[in-house]
Amino acid sequence: MPKTAKSTAAPAAPAAPSFEELVAQIERQAAKLEQGELSLADALKCYEQATANLRQAYQIINQAEARVKILTGNAGELADWQEEKTDA
Repeated sequence: MPKTAKSTAAPAAPAAPSFEELVAQIERQAAKLEQGELSLADALKCYEQATANLRQAYQIINQAEARVKILTGNAGELADWQEEKTDA
């Protein structure tokens, strides 16, 4: 019987959460913390996860802002739109 090669490729990493998913997670984590029913250890763990999600969300916002600045070409400021005049 011929030997079959085993795949050595690592499993695909899970997709990074979207901005909207991060915001929803942060809101759930904030609600848990506001309820005040978590132990100190669980509250700290929840807080750490929320701040990590917040950093990730800010990173997404900063990347989007950089893209907008590139697209506008005016250091992020949109130029006033002026209707083109046609000589008729």
